[in-house]
Amino acid sequence: MRDALLVLRALVLALWPITVLAAGESLGATLGAVTLADWLSLAVLSGVSGLVALLHRVRRSFEAAAVAVPGALPVADDRQLIDWRLFAAAHMAGAMFVGCIAFLLCEAADLNSFLEAAGIALASWSGAKMADRWADAFGDRVTGVIGTRGGQQP
Repeated sequence: MRDALLVLRALVLALWPITVLAAGESLGATLGAVTLADWLSLAVLSGVSGLVALLHRVRRSFEAAAVAVPGALPVADDRQLIDWRLFAAAHMAGAMFVGCIAFLLCEAADLNSFLEAAGIALASWSGAKMADRWADAFGDRVTGVIGTRGGQQP
């Protein structure tokens, strides 16, 4: 797991300068002249921001596990990390959705490219955090319903 986190962190660090350059070069067009490169740079910027939010959540979970049991190998006791594929998909979908909304708002306001890139990155980060909170609430509801149907009290 630690090697996978290191690879993901290296990927984020490697893609960040390219993403900023692409966003600065391509996000300056008006909404009527939005090209495929604009949408691709939006997807990459939103994806990187969502990935950073995901890695932040995973790191925070492992740090909490390490503090809870000092000296032991940290194992995240986070329900969200049990099915990591669904957890990662929720983060990325939230980041992409809010990133698209931020892109459209920035285009409507006719902001310059760097402000658009910053707005998309920050909105995507918060979109991933929002999806994370919704997933926690939804998971609590689903486990409560499943526990009630199985004869257990939530």
